[in-house]
Amino acid sequence: MDSFEWVLSFEDVEKYLQPEVLSHSYDAPVLTLGCGNSRLSEKLYTSGFKNLSNLDNRVEVIEQMKQEYEYKMPSMKWILGDALACPEVETGGYKVVIDKGLFDYLLAQKYHVLVAYLTEVQRVVDKQNGVFVLISFHDVDYLKDLLPLTALCFSRVDTFTIPGTDVSAMKSLGSLLLFRNNGEIKTNIMSCEAFARRIEEEINDHFKAKKPILREQSCEFKQRQEAFLQRANREGKQGRDPKLPCAIVYKLIIPAELQVEYSYEDFCHDAAKTRSEWKHSEDDLSHEVESMTFSEAWKFLQVNQ
Repeated sequence: MDSFEWVLSFEDVEKYLQPEVLSHSYDAPVLTLGCGNSRLSEKLYTSGFKNLSNLDNRVEVIEQMKQEYEYKMPSMKWILGDALACPEVETGGYKVVIDKGLFDYLLAQKYHVLVAYLTEVQRVVDKQNGVFVLISFHDVDYLKDLLPLTALCFSRVDTFTIPGTDVSAMKSLGSLLLFRNNGEIKTNIMSCEAFARRIEEEINDHFKAKKPILREQSCEFKQRQEAFLQRANREGKQGRDPKLPCAIVYKLIIPAELQVEYSYEDFCHDAAKTRSEWKHSEDDLSHEVESMTFSEAWKFLQVNQ
């Protein structure tokens, strides 16, 4: 089964996902939220974390992952459920909760969606010494501004900027934040309703000040550009802005969780429509867009986000 890494790979963050950094042993219960078909869980398991659960809201993903790993990694659990409200997941049952890309996806949703998600994170992580690992496209300052400790009710946060392989071309690939409960917070610190109100206030204040947009200096732009150029190089495509087949572009720029609702056929139709608008010609609507450069793909995202 083909895997898809929407943001960073295990190798990019491996040194931060070690017992000595997380302050938990390999036996600690770990939960990955919005696991998709990423190889993160497989790599965590082979590195030593055997008490590992994975949650996603897509039936086909959970079934595929079960079939892939039920014999190779029998102690790994796969949970079909909604990260916004999942009664199947035990309250306070996980020492480590990991989000790799789901938070970034939810940032584009309505406020109440993000509030529901962060409230659920607050519920499932261990209140005494649990760790919430947030792996994101966004830079550290942006995330700390959006998610202050006062709202998330964690004791402290450790932040790491994940450097790009070519510093001259890419300042960073993304960020990893470790939100910790270190025993200083009481188990009854805040009700779910109060937490929801608090985080909604913080998010509303943040978006009044600066709404995140797709921009060429963002980690998101640079991450996608790097992935695009690496794939073009493997395909033998040359030039400063090489073209790739639309089937490949679709997988590179459309998050896996969106591909269920936004099909490849829809993508091709919208691409043809967008290109016809660029050229002010209806003729292009009758021609399928077969390939795109990264510049075209990024412009497509800006127009259709």
